[in-house]
Amino acid sequence: MASNTTRSKILAPPGDVVNGSLTLTNTGSLPAAFSLTESSSTNGFSAKNLTLTITDTTAGTVVYDGTFGGLEDGVKQALGEVEAGDARSFTFTVALDEAAGNSEQGKTASASYVWDAVQAEGQTTDQ
Repeated sequence: MASNTTRSKILAPPGDVVNGSLTLTNTGSLPAAFSLTESSSTNGFSAKNLTLTITDTTAGTVVYDGTFGGLEDGVKQALGEVEAGDARSFTFTVALDEAAGNSEQGKTASASYVWDAVQAEGQTTDQ
């Protein structure tokens, strides 16, 4: 399974925060290893003025916390194994630093992500 996600939202004044969320469900009959890959990104903002936090809200863990576009494009981020029928929810939080100056107005950033799930191998049992 692979799914692509691209989101865009315009941030207005410094201090703005935009949240987005999604839920992934393992609809297979075996556990699956989930992963997230940032396939492409651009960030026109200066220094670390635009940040991204990706949180696995089901597990209560932070997957990424840093500069927007800071995940290395094309590198899978392992999200752990998900049992058959179970779901995992994720929240994306993008924030424009409160100290960002007027020179940051009108700049843009974007990112695309690929979500993967690879089903575990079946087991052979001799009886």
